[in-house]
Amino acid sequence: MSELKSITICVPLFNEEELIYELFENLENLHSKISDKYLVNFLLIDDGSQDSTFSELKKYFNHLSYFKIIRHDTNRNLGGFLKTSIDNTKTDFIGFLDSDSTFDPLLIDPMLDIIKNNFDIVSASPYHPKGKTEGVSVIRKLISKTANGIYSLILKEDIYTFTSLLKIYKLEIVKNIKIETYGFVSVTELYVKSIINGASYYDFPCTLTTRRTGSSKIRFLRTILDHLKFMIRLVINNFK
Repeated sequence: MSELKSITICVPLFNEEELIYELFENLENLHSKISDKYLVNFLLIDDGSQDSTFSELKKYFNHLSYFKIIRHDTNRNLGGFLKTSIDNTKTDFIGFLDSDSTFDPLLIDPMLDIIKNNFDIVSASPYHPKGKTEGVSVIRKLISKTANGIYSLILKEDIYTFTSLLKIYKLEIVKNIKIETYGFVSVTELYVKSIINGASYYDFPCTLTTRRTGSSKIRFLRTILDHLKFMIRLVINNFK
C-alpha cells in the first residue's frame, strides 16, 4: 500500500464573488478534516473574472500559507484551468474541486482513503448505481447520463461518470497529457486520456446537488457539441 504524502486541491472560479465566503468555510473545514493525515495545499484559480472574485479571494485566503491564488488575465475556461493547475502542482497527488459545492468538498476525505490502495484516479460518480442526484433537472440528468454512457461504450470501461470535475489523480499520470479541448469537455478529455494511457481508476459513488449561490457557467448546447466532437475523435482513433 502506497502512502499519500501530499496533495494540491485546485478550484476554478469565474465571476463567483457571491460564494467566496462559503467556499472559504468549506475549504477550511476540509483542511481541518484531512491536514492531520496529509500535507494539503489549495490552488484557487480566478479564471479572468470581471467581478470582485479576485479581491474577495485575497480578502479571505491571502493570510493562509496553504492557499495560493492565481489569476488568469482572460477567461481560459476549464481547459486552461486544468493546464494551469497541473503546471503549478508539485505534490504527489492533484485534486480538482468545483467552487459551488455541488459536490460536498468533504468527499475528498474518503476519496483519499481509496486512492491510497494503489489507484491512479478516483472520480466522483453521481450516476453510479449507488450514487444519486438531488435537485438536478430531468433533462440535464438525461443528457449527462446519455453522454457518460456513450463514453463508457467507446472506451469499453465499466464507468458511470466521466464528466464530473471532482477527481483525484496521481500527478505523474496527468503531468504530460496534452489538453486539446477548451470548455467543460476538457475535464473528460483528461480523464479519458489517462485511462487510455493505462491509468487505474475507481468510480466513486456520491451525491451531486445544485448550487445554492450564483449561477452555473455551463452552456449546454456548446458543451453538447464539444462532447460530440470529442466522441467522434475517440471513435476515429479507435479504428485507426
